[in-house]
Amino acid sequence: MKTPASVPQKTNSWYCAVRKLRTWISVEEDGDQFVQPIVVLVIDQESDMILDVEIVPEAPDAATLQRKLFGLM
Repeated sequence: MKTPASVPQKTNSWYCAVRKLRTWISVEEDGDQFVQPIVVLVIDQESDMILDVEIVPEAPDAATLQRKLFGLM
């Protein structure tokens, strides 16, 4: 796994948002259980480029977000 010290250091700022979407989706084939999906969005604020978007059924923990950010470096 990459660490911040092992990648080239730049002055870019990234924005990472974890938000619950305003829709409900069925998680079972019979449609009995519904969840509000979570969107994880990473944006480079210098270039306004979207670096990563992921929609997941539950909010990721801090370690998962850290791995995602290190993987994008």
